[in-house]
Amino acid sequence: MKQRATFFVWLLFTLCLSEAFKFDTMFYTWLTLPGTALHESAHYFVAWLLGGEPFGFSVIPQKLYIEGELAAILQGHVLFHITDVDAAASALA
Repeated sequence: MKQRATFFVWLLFTLCLSEAFKFDTMFYTWLTLPGTALHESAHYFVAWLLGGEPFGFSVIPQKLYIEGELAAILQGHVLFHITDVDAAASALA
């Protein structure tokens, strides 16, 4: 029961801060790091489970620039060798 309460307190704290600091994209990105790690871990696990041979994993936020302007912030990624079978399942994880 205590773990559940701790989770909901963290969730509420995260939601409040994300709304308060929505204008600061990098702060929001670091704030959501635990969720990003779980999300990318799911992709990694499904790729591994289906034989996709994952070889890269990162949850360190990276700014992506196109022609000198900020285009996006990559919150995390998993690299793996794909086959027809595991491509869709890994993407949906």
